[in-house]
Amino acid sequence: MTILGIEPIDAGVADPQAFGSKPILFFDIDGVLNRIPFEEVYIGPDCGHEFGYYWQSGVCEHYKNMDNWEIRRWKLDADLFDDVPDDVHEGLRIHQEWQTKLWVSEELRSELRRIEDSGEADIVFLSMWQENTRYLNGLMGTHFPYLEVPQKLSESETGAKHQALFRFLKKVYLSHGSIPPFTWADDVVTADSYRGTIQQVVSSWLKANGLNEPASLIFYTEPEEGLKRSQWQQILDFIATWAPQTG
Repeated sequence: MTILGIEPIDAGVADPQAFGSKPILFFDIDGVLNRIPFEEVYIGPDCGHEFGYYWQSGVCEHYKNMDNWEIRRWKLDADLFDDVPDDVHEGLRIHQEWQTKLWVSEELRSELRRIEDSGEADIVFLSMWQENTRYLNGLMGTHFPYLEVPQKLSESETGAKHQALFRFLKKVYLSHGSIPPFTWADDVVTADSYRGTIQQVVSSWLKANGLNEPASLIFYTEPEEGLKRSQWQQILDFIATWAPQTG
């Protein structure tokens, strides 16, 4: 099915046997690649009620009234991929109708296609989008597979993405005898509920499973900012360091 003129490209589920020594770049989508450069600001009357978003239960009627909220463009910053049109402006509500609000920086799209064409690294989507990643592939002209993630409401509460990543890495290890260097960028996985940083969580899992720890680079992004240029450069430096040498 075509959505908004996007012809889908279905790359399917990532096959662990297809990954070898090249670095693997894992990307969440919303708030990372699909940047949401707007914030919702309360502009209604001050009723003395504790702040809360309008959709939360138990807040006063002022906060529930959508007329008391204003969507504003996120602050300008040279470190951001900032070519998102101003009319893509549904702010945080982008998550409710992703297929009508899909946007990825043209500059970042070009960079992702370049990595795919060069073959220096493999790119995999680690997102609740799962099979819907075919529309992002269609938009970007890429062929990135995805990991299967249990459809849970909250990654921070369930660790759904952690578990999907761990299952995949273990299968890669069983297929090849090692885990290649990898990067991971996500705007939800903060490890606040995991007694340590994301790096510590991943490291602990590898050790608990008797696996040698590969080189890794893990980013937390702000949804309004997405993946930053400086972070993308660190990924490029990571690839340059760990990609197999040829010639």
